Parts: sequence; structure tokens; C-alpha cells
Amino acid sequence: MDCYLVYQNYISDVARTSVIGKPSEKLSKYHNALLNGHMKAINTIAPGVNASKVFDVAMEKTIEGIPHYKRPHIGHSIGIECYSPLLSISPYCDIELQENMVINLESPYYELGFGGINIEGPILVTKNGCEDLTANLSKELHIKV
Repeated sequence: MDCYLVYQNYISDVARTSVIGKPSEKLSKYHNALLNGHMKAINTIAPGVNASKVFDVAMEKTIEGIPHYKRPHIGHSIGIECYSPLLSISPYCDIELQENMVINLESPYYELGFGGINIEGPILVTKNGCEDLTANLSKELHIKV
């Protein structure tokens, strides 16, 4: 599921992954790798941290579980536009995160013949770190038996 909602002209872009039946070992392993990278990125976000640093730590952690994982970015700025080109969480973006910025972290993986996995949500940069604005929405693999 990957969707966005608009509330008072502000956009939220959220994704989670579900499976019907028992997940394959590969799906569980890949989802855990994405989740580990995503959480490492969240734990890195703070004022003064470069967007490229957030990208680097997330990719390094994700690659531990998915060695061939490649992404041009793992997030973007979000607000009154869903995908503002001003800030990309990528290896080439040296913009320093600032208090009250909202960025959207996303950790998608797609493979033909296998499927797609995604963890995505908005993060508020706070004075001492960050706040995950979808912390109350589980990032674990949703399993419906």
C-alpha cells in the first residue's frame, strides 16, 4: 500500500507492506533489511545532518540484508507538495536538515517475478532529533492468514 492524504493543504505520503498467507523467507528477510535501513535513517536525522549522510547510513544498513539493493534516493521533502525537488535524501544532496523540516523517508524494493515492498512515512526534524509522524502505524510486515 502506497498512498497519500491531504489535510489542510499538507500532504502525507505513507507506505506499508502486507501479505496474505505465510510470507516467504525471502520476503521476511528483505522486509527486515528495509526496516533496519529505514530505522537507522530515522535514528540519524537531526538538525545539521546532511541529507546525504541519512542516505549513506540507510543504504549501508539495508545492503547488509539485500546486497544488490540500489536506490537513487530514499526520501524527499514533503509539505504542500508531495515531491518537492528542493530536497532529496540522496548521495548528492548536501543540504543540512533544519528544525521543523518535514521529510519523507521511503525504502522501496521492487523485483519482477517477486513483488514489491515499501516502508514510507513523514519525519519531522525536531530541535534534538526527529519525530516519526507515523510512529503509531506499525512498520512490521502485515500478515493476514
